Amino acid sequence: MASGLTSHRLCTGSFISQQPPDTVFTERVAALPEMGLIAWSLDYRVDHQQRTVETYVLGGFQSQAQFRPGLGCLVRYPDDQGLLPVGLSHADMAFIADQSAPPEGPVILGPPLVQRALRPAPTTDQGPSSHPTKAVVVMKDGALFAEYYAPGYSPETPVPGFSLTKSVMNALVGVMVKAGHLRVDQPAPIPAWADPNRPHPGITIDHLLRQTSGLDLPADNSGFDLATQIAVLAWDKAYTATEAHLAAAPGSRWAYSDPNSILLARALSNVIGGNPGQFWRFAQRSLFSPLGMTRVSLDFDGAGTPMGAASMHASARDWARLGMFFLNGGQIGDDRLLPDDWIDYSTRPTLETGYGAGFWINGYALGPLWGMPNAPPGSYFARGFQGQFIVIIPSEGLVIARLAAANGPGDDIAGMNQLVGEIRQAIADSLP
Repeated sequence: MASGLTSHRLCTGSFISQQPPDTVFTERVAALPEMGLIAWSLDYRVDHQQRTVETYVLGGFQSQAQFRPGLGCLVRYPDDQGLLPVGLSHADMAFIADQSAPPEGPVILGPPLVQRALRPAPTTDQGPSSHPTKAVVVMKDGALFAEYYAPGYSPETPVPGFSLTKSVMNALVGVMVKAGHLRVDQPAPIPAWADPNRPHPGITIDHLLRQTSGLDLPADNSGFDLATQIAVLAWDKAYTATEAHLAAAPGSRWAYSDPNSILLARALSNVIGGNPGQFWRFAQRSLFSPLGMTRVSLDFDGAGTPMGAASMHASARDWARLGMFFLNGGQIGDDRLLPDDWIDYSTRPTLETGYGAGFWINGYALGPLWGMPNAPPGSYFARGFQGQFIVIIPSEGLVIARLAAANGPGDDIAGMNQLVGEIRQAIADSLP
């Protein structure tokens, strides 16, 4: 588990985000509370020519991650070295290569008051540290209002969104619903559940979006939990998730777990065509290109299923563009890409929680887990591990995208709540 996570984080950080491997290890591996006690036992070798990362535990080989253009980073272990991953055709590779991104414009610093708000003090329990915030983009009334980048980051740097990816899956499902190819109340079209000798468990697209599948997929990021083991170790992650038993009737229990979103991605991919190239073309043509998201990277597992739970990278501006898309009700110019009621659907509370369908709702009255007192009612947000947030404030025409590498202060919702309050106040003080 430790070696696989290390190989993957170093692979994406080195070959997608283009960050120094030692920095990636320090910020995104060793700093994890679960890894702190064993980081000393890990050694890694990064081959920039072959674009691979090998990780060793106590000197013994444990895993290798390979960067594959268009498919992200795939982790292999000694037991699956003979397995051949699903790849891309030459035509698919040419299509992806054609999606060349034009240079982004200059950084917009914004008014001085907002500049100060964008630079939260870098602290940890032990005192000052490397700056946890890597990028912040503020969109106001449809325009780029201000942004900040830490050293080594720019408007062109793809940054991991972790569970922000779940909100991207929400958008892609919405596009398919608008086109009439999916219904949220239909049984999830999972190949393993189509087996006539294996009854479908009654899990719908809605259940997967809302994390109410009822599957017994405990998740606590400890490495001992089944959800993390599937995400890190399994070659065919969606199929492995289908082997979980039902712990509750679908729709009756909320339990946040990445395999729900992996299954959702498998269902979506199955409707689109079932292979990575078809998924890439669909995502690019129906969402990324219309939104102007030009620096996107997706990870696919060995079976060719997109990692819909976490492993998407995009620039901070791209993440903000996603937020603007939802702020505008799923409309780009004269084209509506999402159903008319999709935002209401996505932000309708699930059971007695502050979670909707791929988005968190600003329901802070339910407790600190669920919202931000410094954001007005009606706000909602995408949220990812290590301090990734896209906060959408419809009443003020405001989107705040914050990407980080934090573990501790600033990582949690309280830290983002403080930043949202400071930015809103700074904008109010800056505007006439």
